[in-house]
Amino acid sequence: MGQVIATADDFVGSEKMLNDIKKKAMEKGADGIIIQGMERYVSGEKTTYTEETKDTKKSTKTVGTSTTSTEEKKEIKAVFIKYK
Repeated sequence: MGQVIATADDFVGSEKMLNDIKKKAMEKGADGIIIQGMERYVSGEKTTYTEETKDTKKSTKTVGTSTTSTEEKKEIKAVFIKYK
């Protein structure tokens, strides 16, 4: 009857994602849902860089910091079925 791939940030609960899938299935008139799989994956990286420069009469001081973190997502694949 149909297929859905739901994606969300890693901090979104799987139960909320499943409830959203159920709601969509009911809107489409499905009688059931078959969950085909759930995965977590790295969707990218985020780098933050800060720098501080001081010039005290020709004495230059530069301080820099860099932070890199990965951004994770989760994905649930489901199929809507109608059996009546």
